[in-house]
Amino acid sequence: LGKDVAEELLSAREALDLKDADYEATVSTKLRLARIVFDRHGDETLTAPDFKAWLEQNADWLKPYALFCHLKQLFGTAEHWQWGLLANPTEETLARLTGDGAPHHRQLLFTYWLQYHLHCQLTAAAKHATAKKVLDLKG
Repeated sequence: LGKDVAEELLSAREALDLKDADYEATVSTKLRLARIVFDRHGDETLTAPDFKAWLEQNADWLKPYALFCHLKQLFGTAEHWQWGLLANPTEETLARLTGDGAPHHRQLLFTYWLQYHLHCQLTAAAKHATAKKVLDLKG
């Protein structure tokens, strides 16, 4: 990860280790650090065959979700009904806004990358829990 990111991670752990969890600060910090990792190492995942296959299998929900995340940030609200014509994009608009040539394509790739890694982590945790007969997670 690099010494700077490792130090920032340790610092964040100390700062966020509170009696009462600060959800917004925690999510903000995690996303900021994830973005640094993505910017430095994301292309390794984006070009991997497993990632490409996962993206293809999940494109029907992932691309609209990634665009939603981008538009939420762009408009400063998750209230999509306030986004004008983008509130309910057509399939054509969705394809254009999530295509490789979109100016915000790198932001979409970050969301794909993040969701892929979350998927991998949950899959590993579910397999471990099942192997230990703690829980049988399906799906």
